Amino acid sequence: MSQEVVQWLNEIKILQQQVTDLQGELAEANDSSDRWRARYDAEAQQHRTALTQSQAQLQAAQAQLQAAQNPVNPETLTIDSAMAARLDRLTPEGLKQKLIEIWAERDQMEAALKAERSAHEQTRKDLTTALADAMEVLSKAKRNSPQQQLPDLGPDILSGGRLDDLIEG
Repeated sequence: MSQEVVQWLNEIKILQQQVTDLQGELAEANDSSDRWRARYDAEAQQHRTALTQSQAQLQAAQAQLQAAQNPVNPETLTIDSAMAARLDRLTPEGLKQKLIEIWAERDQMEAALKAERSAHEQTRKDLTTALADAMEVLSKAKRNSPQQQLPDLGPDILSGGRLDDLIEG
């Protein structure tokens, strides 16, 4: 009988060690996921900021373009003296040149916005792939461990469920 008790105690120690190891792996996976999420959030914020700036520049250029394209009603126009002096110095050729510059700037901003959107999409794909890889490593660790029921390890990073729910889901 004491031999059986010793076997059971040894089995319990082995299972406790496996639980401890799995908890460590879960903590590492959670830390890794948190780091990836922080990186994604930081890059997404950078993209949002750049996008906002590009949109503001594009809107300003469009407003300038529209102002240049629309005839000005002299009766409703209020021009300060500095602007009036600048307008007096511009010739039709100067106006054409300014319009060309504005169009070129708009095209450049539009290209930069497209490039930024493309870079953001690639970053999103890369981070999604990295997260999927981390989940796959966690799933492999679960499959390689004995199939006994694990104790409740607390909330996971995705759904607030247990480790078993995360791996099976």
